Amino acid sequence: MERPDPDARQPADFDRVFAEMTADWHPETAEDPPHDPAPSPSSPSAPPPRSAWAEDHPLFRHVEEPVAEEQDADPGHFDRPEIAPIRWRELSGVSVVGALLVASTVVVLLLVLVGARFPAVVGYGAVMAFVVGFVLLMTRLRRQGDDEPGGGARL
Repeated sequence: MERPDPDARQPADFDRVFAEMTADWHPETAEDPPHDPAPSPSSPSAPPPRSAWAEDHPLFRHVEEPVAEEQDADPGHFDRPEIAPIRWRELSGVSVVGALLVASTVVVLLLVLVGARFPAVVGYGAVMAFVVGFVLLMTRLRRQGDDEPGGGARL
């Protein structure tokens, strides 16, 4: 006799198999597994009781680290210099155009989330504006070899 394909079984089949597996199990009559009162010396040490397994586990063990004495003078202390505000006249045109393109994409996205309807051309234009604006802003970043102080983007 051929066995039915296991993938073609019906949910009733699963229920029947589960009922057969659990037919003799009753939580009221279930007994704890037998415990050996004293492990024999030839057997490996018995595992700790189930309630104390986390105390001996290396992930949960708390090790007190010695507290280092504080040093009076920290030679590596860094005082952050004052940051001057950016003047609009000092911004490059490429940076402003890139920021406006990315901002326009955000505005279109927010309007769509609110429920405004736009033609598909506006969606394609927003994607292109984001890509072009992103590329323009990324080209303004300094290269790794630049040794000018301040790092960061050229605004």
